Amino acid sequence: MIDERFNERIKTMVLKKMRIFLTGISILCVALSSAGCSAKEAIQTNPEVEQTVDSSSSDTSTEEKLDVEAVAGESALAEENSNIFSEMPDSFDFSSGAGAWATYVEISEDGSFTGQYHDSDMGDIGEGYPNGTVYICNFSGRFSEPEPTDSQYIYTMKLLDLQIENEEKVGTSEIVDEILYVYTTPYGFENADEFLIYMPGAPLSEMTEECRSWIFLSDSIFSEVPDCYYVIYNVGGQEAFVGMEEGSIWSRNFKYENGNAYVSFSPSYYMGSYLSFFPENDSPAFLAISVPWDGNSTEQMECKRNWEDDGSRYKVTVEPDEGSIDDMLKYAITVECITDPQLDFSPWGSSELGRIRVVVTEEKADY
Repeated sequence: MIDERFNERIKTMVLKKMRIFLTGISILCVALSSAGCSAKEAIQTNPEVEQTVDSSSSDTSTEEKLDVEAVAGESALAEENSNIFSEMPDSFDFSSGAGAWATYVEISEDGSFTGQYHDSDMGDIGEGYPNGTVYICNFSGRFSEPEPTDSQYIYTMKLLDLQIENEEKVGTSEIVDEILYVYTTPYGFENADEFLIYMPGAPLSEMTEECRSWIFLSDSIFSEVPDCYYVIYNVGGQEAFVGMEEGSIWSRNFKYENGNAYVSFSPSYYMGSYLSFFPENDSPAFLAISVPWDGNSTEQMECKRNWEDDGSRYKVTVEPDEGSIDDMLKYAITVECITDPQLDFSPWGSSELGRIRVVVTEEKADY
């Protein structure tokens, strides 16, 4: 298997050579244009010069052709060696976000996968199974190599194989450790044939309504799939799996402290990011704002209170702080209250009424 870093090196090398080649062509064109008149006069008066110019022109043309062919060959090699699976997260899940059911899939770089569907109903009890009922299916299979579509950042692939573990048990049940296990088929693979892959940058407008209903991305915040977020859509079953890169902005939390008072910022792609002001530990939030941030924008956003809209409005900007690094992100957040210019942010260190600027730092989990 070709390593992803090797693919990147190939692409970088090809782009460098292409830039060098195009720059050389531009310089050559300018030189030939400025020297065109004098060369023409020399040719007309000296046959030997004509011979030399023709020979040089032929050699240059041959070299240019060879360079173009070499670059094209390297570009084709990079494309051939690219592996979409290696660019994606390993883990994807299909769920509604509510209830106790989900289908998990682990995909390898060669397109093979393993997975499990489970649905727990602890209220469904009976004689011999007082601890509830679990519907379950373990499975494995393989996808074809993804191929590009007419839309950028969208790929198509086929389900080549799907094997259900203990398939002969499907439709049967047994009691184990006072739990009723019902063996079923994998939810998310109904009518499975073609699957579409939506990479970061894919327009949400290119998705069906059924696909969007499974992926928890707010249409009011996002116009395209955000960074670090991936979608695999079962076209026949109209079911979508979601995967997220490890360490993405959507799995990080941030905090700013001023004495006992603190500000909490939790990026979220679903209903908006959460920005909350707490006067002290274990106290209710003084102010909780829903911020429609897409993970990249530094534009000012008009926001409202989270959970309940009391009519108050705020202008919020989120910008990377100059001290931010990959292993410890920092964001400068500015909040201005539009409806109450006298709002007191002094517990969090602001000396300006109705306005505050804080730098929130990523919180690292203690393990």
